[in-house]
Amino acid sequence: MKQYLHYLIVFLISMVPLIEIRGAMPYAVGFDLPLVPSIIVAVIGNMLPVPFIFLFARKILMWGKRYRRRRQSRRAGHDQRRA
Repeated sequence: MKQYLHYLIVFLISMVPLIEIRGAMPYAVGFDLPLVPSIIVAVIGNMLPVPFIFLFARKILMWGKRYRRRRQSRRAGHDQRRA
C-alpha cells in the first residue's frame, strides 16, 4: 500500500509544470521504486493535464485580460479622485 502512495506522489509531481519528470524521477529513485513503472506513471502524469490546458487556456487568458482591464480602470478612477 505504501508503494502505491509513492507512485501517486510521482504521478502528482510529474503534473506540476516546472518540476515535471525532472522532479518525479529523482523522487522515485530516492524511494527505491522500480524504474520502468515509475517512468510510465510519470509520463502519464505529465501528459494528463495537456488536454485541459488546450481546452481552458484561451478562456483563462481572456478572463485575465478582462480582470486586468477592470483593475486598471479602477486604479485610474482612484488616481483621479486623489488629484
